[in-house]
Amino acid sequence: MVKFCLTFIGMALVANVFCQSSNFSSTSFWSEASVRNLAAVNTVDEEFSPYIWSDYLIYIGVQKKGRVSGKNSSPYFDIKASLTTEDFDKNFIFASGLNSRFHEGPISWDPSSNVLYFTRAHTEGSEAVIDQFGRHLLQIYMAVYSKGNWENIQKVGFCNSGDNFCHPAVNALGDKMVFASTLDGGKGKMDLYLSEKVNGTWNTPQNLGETTNTEGNDWFPFLYGDNHLFYASDIKDGNGMDIYYARLNELGQIESKNRLPYPINSVKDDFGLVISKEKNRVFFSSNRSGGVGKDDLYEVLFSELNLSEEIELDSGERSNENIGNITNENSLEVIIKNKQSKTSLNDAELQVFVFEGTQATNFLEQVNNNSDLQLLEVLARNTAESYSYNSNQSGSVEINLPPNKQIFLLVKKEGYVSDWNFIHTRQNIDRMVFELNKN
Repeated sequence: MVKFCLTFIGMALVANVFCQSSNFSSTSFWSEASVRNLAAVNTVDEEFSPYIWSDYLIYIGVQKKGRVSGKNSSPYFDIKASLTTEDFDKNFIFASGLNSRFHEGPISWDPSSNVLYFTRAHTEGSEAVIDQFGRHLLQIYMAVYSKGNWENIQKVGFCNSGDNFCHPAVNALGDKMVFASTLDGGKGKMDLYLSEKVNGTWNTPQNLGETTNTEGNDWFPFLYGDNHLFYASDIKDGNGMDIYYARLNELGQIESKNRLPYPINSVKDDFGLVISKEKNRVFFSSNRSGGVGKDDLYEVLFSELNLSEEIELDSGERSNENIGNITNENSLEVIIKNKQSKTSLNDAELQVFVFEGTQATNFLEQVNNNSDLQLLEVLARNTAESYSYNSNQSGSVEINLPPNKQIFLLVKKEGYVSDWNFIHTRQNIDRMVFELNKN
């Protein structure tokens, strides 16, 4: 974890639910869990600060090229992703429009306004700014998500160009942010601060006080619901960086804190905790012994995690229900057959995903990288407008195609291997045949 501590890169994560639970402060709640290394994701380098958004496991990993300049030379980090399959073994390019040649931190998602908050290296012109300690100066940025694109990327208002601002964690209503900073007047190296949004503007940050902040680094906050705060501290107790739980009161003050027990915390660095949308799994990062690399991602498995739910907000998922027929003069007949017998397959499902403008940019990256069909389906479902049809007795579906659009067609039938195609409607194709193999 040395490399990460020197650069202050990384960020906390936010769950998209409210809960009423007193389990978080219970030692037995955590100690009865088991932990597994996400070996399919982890490499010999750093992977840290996981976040679950829709069907994706988002995390931070080392760029393929590039290193930080300055006396503490270290890698640059990018936002990366995998599907949340059982083995987390489907990695892909995520947020290529956000990643630069310098640092990008993990994401914190505001589901109430489709806004992404993330740490980014501060730049002037084309060069990154180095602080007095030879490290990148970090700032908090925001970006609006719109149909697969990141728009209106800008720095959060309370950030200044003389201090580090990083690790934003936003609550589910999008009106509270906890983050780490080196602002003057803090208790230690990196302190936790709270800002609240009033009339659309983040107000002046307030230090969370000495109950939370120590003489060392207090960072990696994560807000579960509105008042459950998890964070990491490197207070010198011989156990490396540890994860703590605290509760925010109505005034935004911390009244007490608890260090989470083993297996969450170890004698090494443990940080960056997030709770899954199913509310039955917890993810975090650690450089504990027995891992794959320097910092690894871990999953915590509970025999029973019973978090009562108060409010659940949109987590960025899109509905795949049939939203009507596309109307246009250009029609396409899709024929679906059994590949071996050449007989028609009735009641096969045809999903049509329509990409607007540049929405297909990231999707095409995955197509060109020969990504598997499960990944392509998830990406399309979270990016494009979707339409669903079923084949008739002749194995046929007739659809009308909109002009000048990119279309992903996915054919499914129980007992058969799914198939797909990707076209641009200017190709003027009027007939397409899918021949499915039996499982």
